[in-house]
Amino acid sequence: MIFIVFQIGNTYGQQTSELKLLGVKELRNDLDSLTKYIEETHPNAFFKFPKDKFYKMADSIKSVITKPLNCVDYYILVEPLIAKLEDGHTAISFPQIQMEYFKLNLSMFPYDVILSDKEPFIRVIRPFKSMPSEIPVNAEIISINEVTSNKIIKDIVRLNSGESENFRLNLGANYFYFYLSKLYGMNDPYIVKYRVGDSFETKKIKGITYESLIKKMKQDTTKESTLAQIDYSLKMLPETKTAIIDFKSFNDITRFSIFIDSAFEQISKNKIQNLIIDIRDNKG
Repeated sequence: MIFIVFQIGNTYGQQTSELKLLGVKELRNDLDSLTKYIEETHPNAFFKFPKDKFYKMADSIKSVITKPLNCVDYYILVEPLIAKLEDGHTAISFPQIQMEYFKLNLSMFPYDVILSDKEPFIRVIRPFKSMPSEIPVNAEIISINEVTSNKIIKDIVRLNSGESENFRLNLGANYFYFYLSKLYGMNDPYIVKYRVGDSFETKKIKGITYESLIKKMKQDTTKESTLAQIDYSLKMLPETKTAIIDFKSFNDITRFSIFIDSAFEQISKNKIQNLIIDIRDNKG
């Protein structure tokens, strides 16, 4: 466990940071506050990971904080401790970390992926919007820059909270580019070895910075690129008196309230008897 902490601690020196640095004392005090708050407020924080091991790991993390860090590198150090609790509702929120990471304007691996704790460990879904597709959809990634897919998913599991590995990997897949950059220092080019059926291929993939991606998406006027993600939708099946409400995300409570009022008005008007609520693609 201590070896893992030191291994993670070594990663923060691999990339030049342009973010605000937090002092050593401030970081250590923050970790003390975090562990104290978890113990005082959680009804049963240590039901999976013993309290003595939790605090021993926290002390190990504090011991490697010997110089100022930015919040992104601090997250890399601390989240494995919280993940040890195996509680999906006890985690360090990632969106703010993501926005701080974007400020570094590093090259990102330009593909959405599916991660699994069983083979195939990493599969390609699609390239980022407005980006060319150089790797086939559903291709199995074997390695990226010689880091095996098995190692990548194990490292991502350690940096996400949840009751199961697949739950953690579903969360981690949203920020795949981040983990490649911060855990392994990956940058252009990405040398991807992948498999489609029985055929193995290797391709050199050029990454893209966040600023360049946003600019590219704004310039792309194709219908596919301008369509926003549909967070929730209603589908009517009159022949079976059934309605399906698909919830991908509960973003924007005001817009959601308007949608759900309209949905049930339609359900009532069409005398629907069966309602299916589909949350298969909802991340929680």
